[in-house]
Parts: sequence; C-alpha cells; structure tokens
Amino acid sequence: MRDTALAKTVLGTAGADNVGVDATKADQVKLKAGNTDYTFTIKAADTVNDLVNGINKSGIATAAIDTRGQLVVTGTGSDTITMQAGKTASGTFTADATETAKLTGGAAFSVAGGTSAQRSALVDQFNNLRTQINQAAQDAGFNGTNLLNGDGLTIAFNEKTGAAQSKLAVQGSAITADALGIGRFVDSGTGQAGGDFGVQNNTDLGKAADALTNALTNLKSLSSTLGSNLSVVQTRQDFAKQLVNVLDTGSADLVNADMNEEAATSQALSTRQSLAISALSLANQANQGILQLLR
Repeated sequence: MRDTALAKTVLGTAGADNVGVDATKADQVKLKAGNTDYTFTIKAADTVNDLVNGINKSGIATAAIDTRGQLVVTGTGSDTITMQAGKTASGTFTADATETAKLTGGAAFSVAGGTSAQRSALVDQFNNLRTQINQAAQDAGFNGTNLLNGDGLTIAFNEKTGAAQSKLAVQGSAITADALGIGRFVDSGTGQAGGDFGVQNNTDLGKAADALTNALTNLKSLSSTLGSNLSVVQTRQDFAKQLVNVLDTGSADLVNADMNEEAATSQALSTRQSLAISALSLANQANQGILQLLR
C-alpha cells in the first residue's frame, strides 16, 4: 500500500493512481513552522513521492508514507507544523481546505513539533566548544598577566618616570563564554531563562544565533584593538633595534682598530727603526776610520 500511495499522481481526477487534487484550486503545498514558511509547487506529473521529497527538503519538516498509505509529516523543531494546499494569485496564497484534506486525510493539518535527534546530538558538542572557549582564555596568560581575562598591561618605552615616561597602556577583556553572552544548550523545547538556550526551541535557537553573532563582533573589536597595540609595540621595538645598531656602529668606529691600517703603520715604523740603526752603524764605522788615520 505504501508503494502504491507513493506512485500516485497528485494533480488530476481522483482514482486508483491519482490523489485527485484539483489543479485549478491547488497546485502548491505550504508548510509553516513558527516564522518559517516553505512552499512546494506541484507540477502536473508530480507524484506523492515527489511531494514527500519536496517536504523533506524544507528543513522544517520531514514526510513519509506509512504502511496504511497515509502521509505523515513530522516537524524538525519544537514549533507546530501546519500544511495547506492552495494556489497563489497576484502574490497571495489562498488555501483550500477541501484540496488540503485530499492530501492529509482530514479537513485541516496541524502537528506539534517533535524532538529533533540531530539537535539533541549537538547539545554536548556545543557545550564542549563553549568549555574550550573558557579554557583557551584561561590559558592565555603570561608572566602573571592575562589580557583575555580582563587584566591590564603597561609597557614602558624608556627609563624615565612621571610625565617624561613613554608608555602604552593595554587593557584586556574577559573572553569567557559567559562574558561573551554565549549560554549553554539544553535539550528542551521550552524557552530557557538565564542566558541558556533550548535546542529544540526555534525561538531560543534564534537567540543563540544572535548571541554568537554579537560574540563574534566583540571578538573582532578586541582583536582590532590588540592588533593596533601590537603594531605600536613592534614599531617601538624596531626603532630601539635600529638605534642600538647605530650606537654599536659608532662605538666600534671610536674604539675598534683598522687591522690593515695598523699593520701598515707598524711595518713603516719597523722600517724606519731599521734604517736608523743602519745609519748609526755607518756613522760609528766612519768615526773608527778617522781615529785609525790619526794614530
């Protein structure tokens, strides 16, 4: 019976192989869950199987044909699901209860939202990531200072004090999940208080999405501020390194000897000394010769 029902054509004259929905009155199926709408347009040759597949693509409900050949629709969230067959004219959708009943087996269709197993599976994953945010912020400290825990840091650029001192004050910010407004996920369809979110409640999921967006905005702002401070520190660090290099070069020019120049000077002095000794020796020899003549 299930396969037979899936093979039936939706639009046309009611019969063994046709559901019998009047195309002049209804060629669309509209699903609504909370503030979310989904419309599936039925083509002339579409079967019940095509309709089921269309509903399954909605993201707000799943559909199937049970063993009795009845259409079964289940919400993926906590909001009540309504389904209506109708037609859109001049941008306005008009539901037709009679045509809807041909699809649903009743005059109206409304089913309470259920519990999504996929959402339930995300609870622990989300809460674990939330814990990792806290731990990452706690482990970001260095030398007793943690800018991601709200600590402040003053960086001095010279040895002076008071008004003459050059310094940069860096103020951190607490980056815990609570400080960012990211509450815990609770596997419940009831709206939660105290900043937590019911994962089965679409309204709470909307609040969770807004909280994550705000947290991302705050993190980007803090990142920009810390990045600007880092740029200042790096600029001063580069300046200090260049100044040290200049002073080292000047000091070396004053105290370091040029080995080539000093070697040449030493050689010249040695040569002069040798010449002086030779000249003195010649003078002594001349004096001795004169004395020999006088004897």
